[in-house]
Amino acid sequence: MPHPYFLMSLLYLSLVALAALASLLTGLEVIPLFGSLKWLRVHLITLGAFSEILFGLAPALAASVSGLPRPKIRWDIWMTQNAGLVLLLIGIPSYTRSLIFVGGTLIFVAGVLLIQQLIDLRPDQAAQNTRGTQGRIFYITGVS
Repeated sequence: MPHPYFLMSLLYLSLVALAALASLLTGLEVIPLFGSLKWLRVHLITLGAFSEILFGLAPALAASVSGLPRPKIRWDIWMTQNAGLVLLLIGIPSYTRSLIFVGGTLIFVAGVLLIQQLIDLRPDQAAQNTRGTQGRIFYITGVS
């Protein structure tokens, strides 16, 4: 079964393609101009696609660096992140502050949960090596 983070990343990248098409049609004056279409495309790429890839890869990479088995998908993190992204992607073009605030807060909570998951991937003190510690700190810093 494909990884759900990567499936969502593909979804957001396909939405970027649709937004680019809408931008092209707006430039050709086929459809009216949407005020925040440019920022919506930026957020689809950065928050949508890149964060999905980061959230999907970080636990697996941190576990492999620490010599631990690949962790299971944390569905609470996945749901929180994607609910926040959907609210943001609805709130940005409609300029709805409450949706933007709630969506951003949910994404922040998902980031905190991911950081906690990465912290929990620490190997036992006896088996802990500096390479695993440095890798985990690198990924926690990246999410922050």
